[in-house]
Amino acid sequence: TQETAQPTVDLGVPRRMWAPLNEIHAGICEDLTNKEVNGIFPEIQKFRSKDKFSYRYPHGESYQDLMHRLEPIIVELETSSKCILVVGHQAILRTLLSYFAGVDVEHAVQAAAPQRTVWCCCFTPSGTPKLIQIALEKSVAEPETTADTKPKQADAPMDSLSPLQSSPNKPQHEWSGW
Repeated sequence: TQETAQPTVDLGVPRRMWAPLNEIHAGICEDLTNKEVNGIFPEIQKFRSKDKFSYRYPHGESYQDLMHRLEPIIVELETSSKCILVVGHQAILRTLLSYFAGVDVEHAVQAAAPQRTVWCCCFTPSGTPKLIQIALEKSVAEPETTADTKPKQADAPMDSLSPLQSSPNKPQHEWSGW
């Protein structure tokens, strides 16, 4: 969205907004706060907490859908000879970072994608994806964000995940075709 891309305006580089990088579509819960979702649709949080990867919002998307939506973006990132800065929302970043960190998406949906952080996604000489995290300082002029704007996300840091971890007795979802 324009709002998401706003911090990159002063970089003086060409910008491209890709529809596949839009946040996960929350369907009937779109634009509702966590409190509103719990009040109006308490069953949604109940079912989503059981299987966040596969849960599809009514008239919306799941992380599984999002993973497939981002596959062409992954191909473009892998084949580009240029440095690409991706600015995105939490679900988008979790999904992209899971690929570059070598982490199963099903496990990564619980990871935090903290604000004010830059991840350098590159490849080792052997072609293995590598992820480097750089935390940025918060500007004094920045407004505080509220945790009440979307359904609450878990706080496990992405760097705490080991490659292709998954929960026992659950199927492991890997990137198809990679």
